[in-house]
Amino acid sequence: MLVDTVFRPRCDAYSCHEHGSIVNRFGPSPQAFMVVPIVGAFFIDIVNLVILQGFIAVIG
Repeated sequence: MLVDTVFRPRCDAYSCHEHGSIVNRFGPSPQAFMVVPIVGAFFIDIVNLVILQGFIAVIG
């Protein structure tokens, strides 16, 4: 059926579960649970700073 082939995920060396992934081979990284949220929060703070300064400059 055409619909099945259109929405089937592409399988390559980086995304297919048959080839394995880093998490499947080594397990989840405890450091990632700490580093990713901290870095994400930092970038969100920077973006909010730019947006707020731009908004204040437009209004004021």
